[in-house]
Amino acid sequence: MRTPYDLENDKGLKTFYGIVCDVLNSNLSSFVKQPAEIALSEVSRMQAVDLTADYPDGVLVKATEAGNGYEVGLIFKIADITALADMMLMGDGESKTELDNDLTDAITEIANQFFGGLTVPLETQLGRKLSFRVDGVSKNDDSFSAANYLAATFMGNLNGEMIFRLYADEGFSSLLSQDAPQAASIGTDFFADAPMKEEHRHTGASNNPNMEMLLDIEIPVSVRMGSAKLFLKDILGLGPGNIVELDQNASDSIELTVNDHLIALGEVVIVDGYFGFRIKEIISKAERIKRLKD
Repeated sequence: MRTPYDLENDKGLKTFYGIVCDVLNSNLSSFVKQPAEIALSEVSRMQAVDLTADYPDGVLVKATEAGNGYEVGLIFKIADITALADMMLMGDGESKTELDNDLTDAITEIANQFFGGLTVPLETQLGRKLSFRVDGVSKNDDSFSAANYLAATFMGNLNGEMIFRLYADEGFSSLLSQDAPQAASIGTDFFADAPMKEEHRHTGASNNPNMEMLLDIEIPVSVRMGSAKLFLKDILGLGPGNIVELDQNASDSIELTVNDHLIALGEVVIVDGYFGFRIKEIISKAERIKRLKD
């Protein structure tokens, strides 16, 4: 049983689905090398049995909102998601009828990028700190833990028209209530964690010509994924196809450094075919200054 859901009466969910469209368009366009043109088609309340009814040979990506344990996920037609996964693997977008390990890994990465991409805009636009965990990818899976869900159907362009569904159990929508507190605006002052004390305000950059000169100095900013120590004989033996194992776990945050000093933690994203860095945590002001002085 399906019941249409009116988003005009739920500003929180309307904003959420707008964010979903933005993130999907950005992420998927980087794979297909053209605008994905993702748009929301409909939103309905439905029972678990109805979620996969339109996807008899579908692929289910199960995930969890880690902070509260709510169930979320994506449902694709296998032809669409395998074509997208093939593009991510630098293929031509060939559709498959079955999943193999490479396709499953690629689909998992696509889902990780999508759910990870929701974190920052959800916090800045809705004031909600949410984090998601991708639990698995499977074909023809109709096992769900809840009885009722809110399901949004999206349509887009992927070598032709594609259609897929984002679902969440009913409790998840409560996290997106329009009564949720708004997030504080993000300041542009890199070292400002809080308002300066009144007696220190007159020593800021706007009234200090020496500081104004410093602000125009270019400094190297790097993204560090980890490091490794090798014997010189091992380095000399490196060649194409060799793998250098880093000292950082795949689930750990990536480091943003300035002059080789840690400034922020985040994750790698792909934007229009280029690598980017999404900041998840800024090192505290005191710690940043200490690191820059060391």
